Amino acid sequence: MGGVLYDRYHNRVLFYYQGLTQFMPLFAVYLVFFSFSNTGTPLSYNFIGEFLCITGAITNYPVIGVLAASSVLLSACYQMKLTNKLTSGTFSKYLSVTYDLLYREHFILFFLALPTLVLEY
Repeated sequence: MGGVLYDRYHNRVLFYYQGLTQFMPLFAVYLVFFSFSNTGTPLSYNFIGEFLCITGAITNYPVIGVLAASSVLLSACYQMKLTNKLTSGTFSKYLSVTYDLLYREHFILFFLALPTLVLEY
């Protein structure tokens, strides 16, 4: 997802990217989908692995299990903060108005999202 933004703006400073939903709605949909999949929400592919690892850690080593559970919570909070920052708000004055996903980018992101959807259910 970062590569799509970098190809357009040639900048990796996240402070500049905000309000992308206004001009890139399809990109924002993919961003929200992949960020929810990344955080390990229930019915996502990551949820099964995270749940089993944390359950096993809590059973065998409670202190490490609590640390692992808190790290999952903190990473989910960070991911939601990042997604909120990129998709909402006013469009940044540092960026020019741009176009939504190209056919090539949409094709690539769709075929990355497809296994994520299939393996979730």
